[in-house]
Amino acid sequence: MFLTWLLYQKLDVGGSDEQSVQTQLAQAWNFGAEYEMPAFQDKVMRKLVKLLGTQRVHTRAVVEAYRPRERGSLLQKACVQHLAVDMEETAEGIGWTREDFMGCALGTDSQFLLDLQFAGPLGDVETFLSTASDDG
Repeated sequence: MFLTWLLYQKLDVGGSDEQSVQTQLAQAWNFGAEYEMPAFQDKVMRKLVKLLGTQRVHTRAVVEAYRPRERGSLLQKACVQHLAVDMEETAEGIGWTREDFMGCALGTDSQFLLDLQFAGPLGDVETFLSTASDDG
């Protein structure tokens, strides 16, 4: 994904299912954070937020968001905020519950559970992104 972005400024996400795409984007964002590439992270975040506006947040993507030791990243905030909204609303009659996370690593992550409990509005993601990158 990174090489395609580097050469063509486009994100090429493999896989067809929502969970796979969300997880790949979370991994790409963490990769960009590790190597300090804010323009790449911004492109990934725009795509992820756009997807999360129409899809239910998947557990594996949230686990990936909480994988790094650094807490309070924009990726974590975006995932938790969308997850909190998903828990309040039901998508086709199926909503998230806290029990959905008890079987994975997040069920014992006290920071995740605290973030989820106090999730507030994310606001406009553009205010968090680098001014050096563009939306195209």
